[in-house]
Amino acid sequence: MLFCYPQGNRVFQQDNCTSHKSRLYTGWLDEHSSDFSVIKWLSRSPNLNPIEHLWNVWEQGVKGHHTAPTKRTELCTALANT
Repeated sequence: MLFCYPQGNRVFQQDNCTSHKSRLYTGWLDEHSSDFSVIKWLSRSPNLNPIEHLWNVWEQGVKGHHTAPTKRTELCTALANT
């Protein structure tokens, strides 16, 4: 963070995903908390992050097929038909 933003005013957006709650991750955040501000967001919040809504639509569309796609072309077809 300091290398990318040496001038200050650094903000880190935390989406509160399960993987972002590990001891290693939270320890790193605590260790560097003076280097930047952390904004905590709700995990999987489509109102704040529109891409989550799109992922949900695609996920439900793919799950709606009788068999799970096993090839890239099958996945692309399933997504296109959603």
